[in-house]
Amino acid sequence: STLRELYQRAKSLDEKAEKERSNAKLLESIQGYKELIEIHGAILNDTIFIEIAKRCIERMRFIGKMKQAVDIHYKLIHRFMDDPSYQNQLAVTYLLANR
Repeated sequence: STLRELYQRAKSLDEKAEKERSNAKLLESIQGYKELIEIHGAILNDTIFIEIAKRCIERMRFIGKMKQAVDIHYKLIHRFMDDPSYQNQLAVTYLLANR
């Protein structure tokens, strides 16, 4: 399937997870976002990459997957080294992990 289809599927699962309060769908959507970033990240444009990564991190934080969120943070930091906001967000995830 195309990148657009993969993205739409992850987004759709995310929306359903919220509506139905379903952790199973949430985990599926996180997996979809992760695959887009990890497998196809290099060919995603910056805007889409950032949108997917931020949403993925947000959903991972929500469900308590802090270690996985840290991995996504590092991908953002590595790709956008000139933007300190991604390092700041990593610090927030570390703080959330230790509360």
